[in-house]
Amino acid sequence: MSFLSHRPVVQPDRINLHNPQAAAAWEQKLHADREQLRRAIATVGDKACNVEKYLQGKDSASAGDRDKPH
Repeated sequence: MSFLSHRPVVQPDRINLHNPQAAAAWEQKLHADREQLRRAIATVGDKACNVEKYLQGKDSASAGDRDKPH
């Protein structure tokens, strides 16, 4: 079973920006660019549900700022 130790571990609930195909898929799924994903991961970790919540919160905060009178 030593061949299994050389296979990469796939964690569908984690965002891996080191894999270009996976990163592109997450960008599309979460409607975010690579830098937004990097910042989110730096803030909340690489768990996809946490990154998604973080990005949604950022979107609603930005929208709220636009709606406030100056």
